[in-house]
Amino acid sequence: MAREKWLSRDLPILETIAAIEDRRDPFTSFEEVVEGTGFDLEDVRLGLQALYDAAYLTGRMPDLRLDQVRGLFHLEEIRLLESGRVATGQW
Repeated sequence: MAREKWLSRDLPILETIAAIEDRRDPFTSFEEVVEGTGFDLEDVRLGLQALYDAAYLTGRMPDLRLDQVRGLFHLEEIRLLESGRVATGQW
């Protein structure tokens, strides 16, 4: 099951972020990940949180928002860390 999530959700999220970075855009938005993957908002949210927790990517947590009040994870200015770059073949 974990391997399935890696291949079907997490790796495509990392690859989308890498593609955006390769266009010389230093940061990726949450909305660009949703658009680039074609995944629904909740799948992107869960994938980003798992990848953030595992140190594949980093980003800025926005100031308190309605999403955070409800306990939902949100990142802005997303970028890959070393593990993310290795996983996507950037390094």
